[in-house]
Amino acid sequence: MNATIFGILAQFDSPAQLVKAAKAVREAGYVKVDAYSPYPVHGLDKALGIGDSRLGWIVLIVSLAGAAGAFWLQVWTTSIDYPFTIGGKPYFSWEIFIPVTIILMIIAATFAIFLGMLALNRLPMYYHPVFSHSQFHKATSDGFFLSVTSDDARYDAAVLKSLLEQNGGQNVEELEK
Repeated sequence: MNATIFGILAQFDSPAQLVKAAKAVREAGYVKVDAYSPYPVHGLDKALGIGDSRLGWIVLIVSLAGAAGAFWLQVWTTSIDYPFTIGGKPYFSWEIFIPVTIILMIIAATFAIFLGMLALNRLPMYYHPVFSHSQFHKATSDGFFLSVTSDDARYDAAVLKSLLEQNGGQNVEELEK
């Protein structure tokens, strides 16, 4: 593996060719594979071997922590730290805590979604080696691209270039970091 080489990027004419090539590359044993498309392509995530997102679990944990924190803060302040009898009501009247608890749970979930999405997508990313490909500017309009990074254990530029071209790849270029 050359430390200055990022990997190989190939362009495809259609989403069907992209999915076919992704399946072929994965079947050949490559695991460090990624695809770039102007819109979601049905079946591409399965072809790339992408599993379920961890974002749902992050949001669940953070929102439950937010709800628990809001509930505990209200219990602490009204029942333990500064108990104050109002209208003969008990110190621990949990029913009144529900609206604030739900609102803070929603706020915590919103922050978890936003920050979790940024972290999991490694954003903001001001530069990526695929930007140096001669045709990558088409990825936002009508281009479909597949990349394999050089840190893949099976990476061999000549074999990979041949495999991508056999599956409809055009403008196959080895990119530098």
